[in-house]
Amino acid sequence: MDVNKYVVEDDSQVLNAGYRGETRYERERQKILDELNQYSPKTTFSQILIWLLGGTWGLHYFTNGKAAMGVLYLFTFGLFGIGWIIDLFRIASGQFTDANGKKIHTPEVVRLQAKLNEFDRTYGDRY
Repeated sequence: MDVNKYVVEDDSQVLNAGYRGETRYERERQKILDELNQYSPKTTFSQILIWLLGGTWGLHYFTNGKAAMGVLYLFTFGLFGIGWIIDLFRIASGQFTDANGKKIHTPEVVRLQAKLNEFDRTYGDRY
């Protein structure tokens, strides 16, 4: 049995076996953190700014670790300008990802961070 995966259904339960019990608070908090981890720490604003200043040369791809796409944009002038325009909508709508596959979508990150802060304020002092 994995010591860190034992779940205590009743938070007041005492474990005699020496296992570290995971409280409901820890489980719920981890769910929020897992959801938050699906998003890149980069902001939508910074990516739009990079797109605006050097998007036709693929700068927004280079800064996100996608060098192959960056080189393609560099030699085709942002896929002849069409890809450059499409990328604006992808960045603004949260469909643009970094090299790790994490979406760059600031509004969702802000919502999840606020949810985590509210959760910690409400339940954090109890555990």
